[in-house]
Amino acid sequence: MRYMRIGVVALLCCAGSLRAQELVCTVSIDLRALEGTGVEFLRQLKPQIEEYLNGRAWTQDAFEPGERIECTLQLVFLERNGDQYTAQLAVSSRRPIYGSDQQTVVLQILEPRWTFRYVQGQPLVHNLDEFEELTSTLDFYAYVILGYDYDTFSSQGGTRFFEIARRIVDLAQSSGGPQWKPAADRQNRYWLVSQLLDARLVPFREALFQYHFQGLDAYLENPEQAREQILAALERIAEVFRDVSRQYVLDLFFTAKYREITAALEEAPLEQRRRAYEILSAIDPGHSSEYRKLLARP
Repeated sequence: MRYMRIGVVALLCCAGSLRAQELVCTVSIDLRALEGTGVEFLRQLKPQIEEYLNGRAWTQDAFEPGERIECTLQLVFLERNGDQYTAQLAVSSRRPIYGSDQQTVVLQILEPRWTFRYVQGQPLVHNLDEFEELTSTLDFYAYVILGYDYDTFSSQGGTRFFEIARRIVDLAQSSGGPQWKPAADRQNRYWLVSQLLDARLVPFREALFQYHFQGLDAYLENPEQAREQILAALERIAEVFRDVSRQYVLDLFFTAKYREITAALEEAPLEQRRRAYEILSAIDPGHSSEYRKLLARP
C-alpha cells in the first residue's frame, strides 16, 4: 500500500490480481494555434496517452486503487510541419498529505517547445529498447513521476526509476531532440535525471523525504515537530545550493512548493520564521515577495 512504501523493501506483488496500475494521469490537448489546418484528429491523442500511461503496470509493487499517483499532462500545440508537431508540454504530479483531504504538488515541469512526429491512427507502442520521441518522452516522465513519488515516502526510494529514466536519456542521444542533450542552461530532461542521480545532490533527495513524510504528513498530528522537519529539510537544500550552486531540481522544487512552504511555516515561532526567510530568500530569490509573508507578524 502507498504508506507502506517506506524503508528498504517495497511491497512486491505475488500474483497478477494484486497488481494495479500506478498512474492516474489526466491529459489535455489544446489545438487553438492550429485551427483550420485539419488536425482535429490530434484530439485522439488524449485517450491514447491516457491509456498508455494509466493502462499498464510500470512497477512490480502492489498498489491499491486509491493509492495510484495522480498526475496531469498538458499539450498546447504550437506548430505543424507535415507529420512533425511542436507543442508546449506541462507535466505535474501530486500526492495526498497523510491524515487530511489535501494534496501536495510533488513535481511541476514546463517544456516551452517539444517536437515529435505523429501520424493519424498511429498506435503508441511501449518499448524501452527503442527510441521514439513521443513514447520515449511518455516513458521518461512516467518513471520520473514514480521516482519523485517514491522519494517522498522513503529516503532515495525512487532511485531505480530515475535509473530507468537515465537509460531512456542515454538511448535518445543519437536521435532525440534538444531536450535529451546537455543544453547550456541545464534545464531539460538530460540535466534533470543527471542531477537526480548526482551523488552531490543526495541531501536534496533526502530532503524530499524529510519535507513530505516527516514534515507534511506529520503536520496534523504534531505541527511544531512537523515545522522543525520542514525547516531542517530546507537547511539540507541550502547545503546543496552552497555546494553546487543553482540546479534545475532546486528550481523545480521551489516552483512547486514556495506558497506551500510559506503556509506551513506562517504559524511558526518568530525565530524559525526568520531563519526560514534567510534560507529561502538566499536560495530562491525569485519568490522573495512570498517569503516576506513569514515576517509579516511579530
